[in-house]
Amino acid sequence: LAAYGVSVQRMQASPRHDIPSFMQFALPGIVQLVFHGGDRHLASNLNVMRSLMVSSSSDRAAYDVQATLQQQASILNPYHEDNYYIAGAVLAWEGHLDAAQFVLSRATDARDWDFLPPFLTGFNYFYFVKDGVQAGAYANRAADRLRDGQARSMRDLAARWLGTSS
Repeated sequence: LAAYGVSVQRMQASPRHDIPSFMQFALPGIVQLVFHGGDRHLASNLNVMRSLMVSSSSDRAAYDVQATLQQQASILNPYHEDNYYIAGAVLAWEGHLDAAQFVLSRATDARDWDFLPPFLTGFNYFYFVKDGVQAGAYANRAADRLRDGQARSMRDLAARWLGTSS
């Protein structure tokens, strides 16, 4: 109880960012598991729901918390579809490329039927890292998960991305 009182006093004295209170912190994954009765899927879902609350007008610190939340959600449940959608659509564009690639690579490995995680990972390598070799490799992985006509188009894209490497 005394430790709680001291921690509350310290938190009140620390400067606050102008971000919503629900996006000021990210609890460690083990604490989230305990709070949610050991249900890793529930903990993952709540992390993803919190990350959906970040708006385009949010403070930089909110995106830092969002990146942490999404990485934790990916550790708790790498199959979570909304998590990798948000990571691909937001994190890389907001300066958290490593976090986005972490979430997308875990989804790529877990969701071996889904072409979108490897495609988004490859796109990030192509657009942000300027690495056509990695981009092409991920596009080829995405093509392996598609049907004939779509796979052919994805392999064409992979060849274009590989062609940009020097």
